[in-house]
Amino acid sequence: MVNHDIPHEKELIQDIKEKKELRTLDEDFIKNKLDTFFADKSHERNKSDALKKLENSKTYKQFKKSREHDFLIKEMRAELRKVYGVFIMEGYSDRNKLLEELKIADDDSTIREIHEKLFLLHKSTKERMDHYDELYNTILDTIQRFSPATSDKHKKYVFMDLACGMNPLSTVLFKDSIKKYYASDISTEDCMFLKEYFDATEIDAVIFPADLTDRNMFLKLEKIPIDICFIFKTLDGLERVHRNISEELLQSINTKYFAITFPTLSIGGVREIKEHRRLWFEKLLERLEWRYEKFTLGIELLYIIDKNRL
Repeated sequence: MVNHDIPHEKELIQDIKEKKELRTLDEDFIKNKLDTFFADKSHERNKSDALKKLENSKTYKQFKKSREHDFLIKEMRAELRKVYGVFIMEGYSDRNKLLEELKIADDDSTIREIHEKLFLLHKSTKERMDHYDELYNTILDTIQRFSPATSDKHKKYVFMDLACGMNPLSTVLFKDSIKKYYASDISTEDCMFLKEYFDATEIDAVIFPADLTDRNMFLKLEKIPIDICFIFKTLDGLERVHRNISEELLQSINTKYFAITFPTLSIGGVREIKEHRRLWFEKLLERLEWRYEKFTLGIELLYIIDKNRL
């Protein structure tokens, strides 16, 4: 990837972040996406024109009056919405208020009610609300079936949740199975919220921001031994940025088992994504000789994978 020296970069990034659902994104993450955007050959003439206009504009205010500005902001926001903004629901800013309520809640009914309100603030957790219990029961039961000699219904596992969004809030549903919980997402602000959540729920957790399209992150993942890694509705997006990056990512993760999901509907919820669209992933698992089972839960296709053997 070519790193472009982008004039007025800081002001450009702030302009991009003016979109409400993108405000919590890190500036470094947007900078990396700008580099990827300009390195991509699609709309090359328009991108070249935008860079030239930035270079020739004495101030960012002058650039903002141009059609090149409108093109660049529209395209960048569209790219960022695909990986982040589209999952943010109305009222997302209420999460801090709800977290404060959770800290003083003293009965199971109230705790469950607050969690349900939190689930509604993120598209993925909202979609899983009706089958979260089934999801985790399926994952844990299948893993115990993979290793019957060591299966223990009361066993505690070390989990990792990559590109997690607000999914770690669902740990309340399988808290008794958690020995330690690692979670990461692209927004530092979201990671700070999750850290505060885990402090309130007294789950031993480590939260860190991570851009999974950055291969330097793979070196860090290799050093964290875990039992079960969640990667929910993420690999399609990574493949759009870097083709075949999924194989590198999965091999770098120091885990025994994966629980990986793909959506069965388009983001808008209108178009069905046919199961044969995942054949590339199944061929990858077969090439790596990793045993797997798959399930359909709600509007997700779930793969549970034994990384140790076929």
